[in-house]
Formats: sequence, C-alpha cells, structure tokens
Amino acid sequence: MLSPLFFPATDGYFLVADRNAAQPVVVNPRQQPNWLRWLPQEGELQKCWNLDVGFARAEPPHWMTNTPFRIRALVRTANALFAAGPPDVCDPADPLGALEGRKGAVLLAFNPDDGKKVLEIGLEAPPVFDGMMAANGRLYLSTLDGKVICLGAGPGQPLRGFLTSPS
Repeated sequence: MLSPLFFPATDGYFLVADRNAAQPVVVNPRQQPNWLRWLPQEGELQKCWNLDVGFARAEPPHWMTNTPFRIRALVRTANALFAAGPPDVCDPADPLGALEGRKGAVLLAFNPDDGKKVLEIGLEAPPVFDGMMAANGRLYLSTLDGKVICLGAGPGQPLRGFLTSPS
C-alpha cells in the first residue's frame, strides 16, 4: 500500500508485475537516493504517492495496469493472471455497497507477459479475500454471498485456453 488514504471511485487501482530480482529502495529525502517516481505524476491523487518517504522502486516494473475494481483475489496460470473483486464505485445512497458485496464484482484475466486485459466476466458477488484458485482446468471462486463458483475451460466456455498449469 502506497498511502493510508483511500479515495473510492476515483482513479482505480494499480496491478503491478515485478521481476523476482526487483528490490525496493528506502527513500530518504536528505540523502536523495536513486529511486524512480514510477506511478503517474498527474491527477487528483498524485500527492498521495511518491511522498518522499518509505519504500520506492529502483527499477521500473515489468508491467503495470490500472484496474476499475479492488482486487480481492488473484491467481496465476500459465496463460493468464486472474483478478477478481468489487467495482470501484461509490453510490451516495449506499457508500459501502461495493465493499460489502452489494454492487456485484468483476473477474478479469490479464496476459501475464504484458498485462493486457484478455477477458472480463461480471459476477453477482465479490470473492472472499483470497478466495480464488485454479485446478484441473477450472477456476473456483468463493463469494461473499456464500457460493462457490466453478468456471470451466471446456469447449464453448469463456475460460478456454486460459486455465493450463504454469510451467
């Protein structure tokens, strides 16, 4: 987390892929270390990241993408990175509705090599925290409404080609 501040329904969330060898650096404004301002430097919330304190990165991420939902569950297969969670919306009549599961959810699949979105599926309810797994050509999600959803990869199924095991 880059900041203790939270502004729902504004800029979305960042999904960042790093190389295993990437190391954080401690930012100390008095010593002015070599670090990157890697997040966008414009927009309403730019003052919240890159605060010249704490940890930053010494090199750019492998890829980074913005998501319109709060990632609550994440699973990597050989052909996809699946992420699921409630939408980044704030209804004035129900401000906590999305976080408490009343606004549905979204399941996205990203290309693990470049972070491009390759699939989007709407869900009736968000997954519980860390409530997603892939096994035997299927994707399983445990949701806040008490269900376990199984999405297959058979002929005609939306996940066909995305649920092979990582090598």
